[in-house]
Amino acid sequence: MVSLPTPAPAPPPASPTEPAPLVSVVIPCYGQARFLGEAIESALAQTGASLDIIVVDDGSPDNTREVAARYPQARYVYQVNQGISAARNTGLRESHGEYIVFLDADDRLLPGAIAAGLACFARHPESAFVYGDFRFMAESGTPLERRVRHQLDLDLYGGLLRRNHIEMTSTVLFRRAVLEASGGFITELRSAEDYELLLRIARQHPTHGHDALVAEYRRYGRFGSSLSHDPANMLRSTMVVLHAQRPFARDNAFYTSQLEGCIRFFQDYYGGELIGELRSLVHARAWLRALRGTLVLARYYPRGIIRRVARRARAAASLASN
Repeated sequence: MVSLPTPAPAPPPASPTEPAPLVSVVIPCYGQARFLGEAIESALAQTGASLDIIVVDDGSPDNTREVAARYPQARYVYQVNQGISAARNTGLRESHGEYIVFLDADDRLLPGAIAAGLACFARHPESAFVYGDFRFMAESGTPLERRVRHQLDLDLYGGLLRRNHIEMTSTVLFRRAVLEASGGFITELRSAEDYELLLRIARQHPTHGHDALVAEYRRYGRFGSSLSHDPANMLRSTMVVLHAQRPFARDNAFYTSQLEGCIRFFQDYYGGELIGELRSLVHARAWLRALRGTLVLARYYPRGIIRRVARRARAAASLASN
């Protein structure tokens, strides 16, 4: 059964002399032109704010420019392909809003998303960012189950060290001044760049969550085009992000425990996926990709290799004794 959106609380009405806040929606696009119109329309449907919509074409090989041109309310910006972090940073530089939402071109905002974020900011004006809930949708756009958080962390940094339970960047409404002061996304990261930014900001600033359902995350098949289906890249990037937190967690026993548990979790998760992929690559004689994956595994998940070798040794010993 599909969960229905929680009614979004309305933001406080602007005074007659105070205009509605300007919110920028930055939509980076690479190879997702077939979904881009849905993303733009979901941004145009927002209420409670003035909208500044920017489509950043990250050197996309498809018809992103033509799709964006159908929506004169959206500004189109082109750049040579540099990756999603650079595209988001370009959108930030081009934007004018006091608040920023980063919406991937294959995802959608739900009605009332920005209004819910602004209402949360009104209740917690000290916040660097606020965030809500999301639900999955099929590749076709059919809504699926809601992603439920079991709690809203009062100490978000500690909560994020346990897991990135925010998960979807589009559920976050950022305060522009904080984003600019933070330097934006790290372009060297090919994935987990949003996780790193959330950790960096939450470590230094207060944040707040709310329970309104604000976005839909498109879920692909097992071998879809999402970056999350590259376990070598995900393992490497996530380990880089988490290991970088050690200096900040070192003097806090709770943070250290959370962080080390999170490292083991993602090693087992992405490392296990990578081991499975390596079997397929070896069977297909894709030697270069298999070598790349093996090197990533050896550097970021040596425990998995040792465990696998030990398991094979035990199996061989068992056969020999029979």
